[in-house]
Formats: sequence, C-alpha cells, structure tokens
Amino acid sequence: MFTRQRPGNRTSGYPQLRLTALVACGTRSVIGAVFGPATTGELEYARRLAVDLQSGMLLLGDRNFASAALLNQLAATGTDLLVRCKSGRNLPAVGRCRDGSTLTRIGALTVRVINAEITIRTARGISTGHYRLLTTLNDPATHPATELVRLYHERWEIETAYAELTSSILGGHVLRARTPDGIEQEGWALLTA
Repeated sequence: MFTRQRPGNRTSGYPQLRLTALVACGTRSVIGAVFGPATTGELEYARRLAVDLQSGMLLLGDRNFASAALLNQLAATGTDLLVRCKSGRNLPAVGRCRDGSTLTRIGALTVRVINAEITIRTARGISTGHYRLLTTLNDPATHPATELVRLYHERWEIETAYAELTSSILGGHVLRARTPDGIEQEGWALLTA
C-alpha cells in the first residue's frame, strides 16, 4: 500500500503517504482529510474531500486543483471557490466586469478570472509573482477583485498546518508504524493532535 518513491534514479528512504486536507483558515482546524499511498494523486484525494464541503464555505485552492472536472465537482457542493490556476492557461472571456476581471466557462461552470501581481515579503526578501485566480464569486460589486486577491494569501494556512505536522509534532522524524493499518492510525492521531 505505502511504497517508496523513486525521485530520479534514487529511491526514498521510507515509504511515503500523500495527505490532502481541508483546513479552516485562522484556527487551522481540520475539517476533513484523506491520505494514502503517494502513488495516488492529489486530485483524486481532493475529489474524495468534496463530501466535507457545504454551502456557505469558501474553498481556497492552489493551482494543482484547477482542473475543470474537479472545479465543477467542488462547485456542485454549493461551496464557493477561489482557486489559483496557471497564469498561461487559455480562458476565453465570455464577459467582462467593471473591475477588470473577466468571466469564462470551465465545463458547466461560469467563473470569474482575476489577474493580479502579488508581492510577498519573507525573511529571504521580496518576491513578486503573477497570479491568475478563478472564483465562483462572480459579482465584483459584492466581492471586489482586490479583496479576493488579499484573501487568497490565507491559502498558505494549510502549508503552515502541514509544516506543523512534519516539523513540530513529528520533530522531523518519520512515522513509526510498520504496517498500513498502523500508518493509518498514526496519521489520524497526528491530524487529531
């Protein structure tokens, strides 16, 4: 079930698992999580998390989660989406908004496209990048593009939650379990803690 990965010509030292989770911004409370072999992709695990979504939520997602099928599945739950996509993705406009954003169709879903330059300050310095965000919040009067761009940085809460698991709770160590059932039990225990 859990296998070693083969990056390049090498093999990882330990079997690996892939974790995909829904985490509340601010509290970092785990709303839902799925994990299993690293040989199963993030998109498959994200599809399984759709059962934990509901109307009234806003899902912030990274660009790996901008596939047409996944966006349509997630939006069908009633959850609003704010997901980054690759900046070079061809998204023909079917409408224009007063704030400079555009509307496009992805499958059966109409989404608003917001192009923005975002500057990030870290201990390493300042970095500016071009971001393209897709959202189901299509009314710029009630959801201005500048506010959505500002909100998108909250997506990094999940990265700090993952770092807390691997660095703080595990202290950089690997899982101790030696069986698939043990790994699953240890994984849920870590998520609970």
